[in-house]
Parts: sequence; structure tokens; C-alpha cells
Amino acid sequence: MAISTERCLEMLKELHQMKLQLDSCSEILKNLNNCTIKSVMLKRNGSVRGRKNLVKKALLKLDDRSKNAGNSGVIVYLTSCGVLRRSYDRCKNVTQLLEAFRVKYEIRDLNISNFHVAELAEKLKLNVEFQKDLIFDSLPLIYVDGYFLGNEKTIVELNDVKLLDNILGKYQNQAPSSVCSECGNRGYIVCRMCHGSRRRHQQNATSSVENPFGLVLRCSSCDENGIARCEKCRN
Repeated sequence: MAISTERCLEMLKELHQMKLQLDSCSEILKNLNNCTIKSVMLKRNGSVRGRKNLVKKALLKLDDRSKNAGNSGVIVYLTSCGVLRRSYDRCKNVTQLLEAFRVKYEIRDLNISNFHVAELAEKLKLNVEFQKDLIFDSLPLIYVDGYFLGNEKTIVELNDVKLLDNILGKYQNQAPSSVCSECGNRGYIVCRMCHGSRRRHQQNATSSVENPFGLVLRCSSCDENGIARCEKCRN
């Protein structure tokens, strides 16, 4: 019996989700102290289920191999597009849970910058041109110091078994989180250098007067949409 194209795509998505869950479990188990877990059950879909009162220590210090590449801390790849309802709801659930734990995290919104799409595709070893839908169906994805932690299912289950606080404890803010006055916790603002036009006039070397020849350069402070990272949130 022949399998339809639609069914093949559904099977591909299911296999991809299973791979993400298994990758997540692999990273978690590699970084847990061997003495802290006596019994961990790994289900077929990659879910991690531990038993109560088996964790006595926090997660070992994560490898800082990716800090120089800008991957330090908690990074959440998500979408702010409400049209992708299921992906959007999953992203919202994850950010609300992280905020409830007062975790300081960085948002990388795939709907704001194509650079983040390409970056995540490289991490997942997917083709941006042909597998973009699969990338968005995977959201949200959470990385910690360059390690893949998991998606919404992973975060919820880690919280259920009382492991989430141990893993993300060192990334928690002591003070209650507040809304950023610059970006409203979106993580991005309209570029202050070019005001979103993506163009900057060449300045005279000895004065602030614009070049009389009207030389216009591409702004180096923002992306292709005239959007820049919020420095207040980054700091």
C-alpha cells in the first residue's frame, strides 16, 4: 500500500520530534552527577521520568565551550507569530514557566530575524530552504550554555519531577523580574542608529556634518529588518 506525501511529511515530523527529545535526554543525562540519580526511565518519545527524592545535588557545571560564540546562558528559540497557533502557545507556555522560576533567558525570535532561522537550522542540521516548516514546528527549543536542553515537553516534565530548578538554578534572578523599559521584554528594539531605515550617512571625519556627496552605507548595528538587540536586556 502506497503512503501519501502528506503522511510521509507527518512521519518525518514525528521522527524529528523524537530525535529532539532523545537528544535532550542525552544532554541532560551527560551533565547530571552519576550519584544523584538511581533510577531514570527513558520512554520511547524521549520523556524523562525520575523518582522523587533521588536528586541530591545540582547539575554539574556546564561546559563553557560555546561562550565565545555568544551561546552562554539560557537561550530560547521561539516564534511570536500567532498564526502558528500551536507553536505560539508552546512558546508562550515555556516563557511563562521560565519567568515563574525567575530565570534570566535570551529570546531569539525566528519571526524577527532570518539569521536566527539559519542559526537554528545549523544546530538541528536541517535545510533552511526545504525544511523551514519543520524548524517552526519544533519550536520552542531551549539551549543552556550551548547544550540542547529540550522543548516545551522537556521543560514541563523536568518541572514535574522537580529537576528544572536544579538545572536552571544558577541562571535565576534574585530580584523579581520586571518588564524592560526599552523593549517590553521582547529582546529587540528599532535600531537607534538608523531608526529602522537600515541606512547610515557617512559622516565627515572632522565634523558631524553629513558627507556632501551623500554617501549612504548599510547600517552595521541592525539586521535586515532594521531591528537591533536590546542592550539593556543583554546586560
